[in-house]
Amino acid sequence: VGGNAERFCLFTARPEADALGRDYAGRVAWLPNVRRLPEHAQQHAKLDGKHVFVPGPYVTRKNCYAALLAVKKAGAEAHVTARAEAQAPSLLMLAKSLGVKVHVHGCDTSDDVFMVAGSCHAAIMASLAETFCHAAAECVIAGTPVVGWAGIPALDHAPVDLLAADP
Repeated sequence: VGGNAERFCLFTARPEADALGRDYAGRVAWLPNVRRLPEHAQQHAKLDGKHVFVPGPYVTRKNCYAALLAVKKAGAEAHVTARAEAQAPSLLMLAKSLGVKVHVHGCDTSDDVFMVAGSCHAAIMASLAETFCHAAAECVIAGTPVVGWAGIPALDHAPVDLLAADP
């Protein structure tokens, strides 16, 4: 953190951070979650046709290639936030090479992200590493079902009939 290889930060629930902090005194800090989630699922008008939200961040561990392949296989159009262009400029080129139409949304606020996620028929989580899957929780609150796969560590104990075998 901050260019200091001897320090790291852990975003998790406080009990887990405290437990890890006992083993790594002075190296673990609990930071409260700054996300603001609505109290109840929201209702949004769905777009016509097949539309899939691909939540960010658009980094390697999110396995965006697999997500785009799933969107292609479904014959759907992908929706991403404008951060995709900044975080993964090759994402849009990759989508084009796969023949996947991508809609890029500005999403300046959390409410904007909820609106985009809520307007899609599904969201896909093909991540290679997750602890809780906040993005998935946000999509569900936006009223959109999430397709995940058993490779997400946080979903190790999820019902297998609700997970794709491979994204």
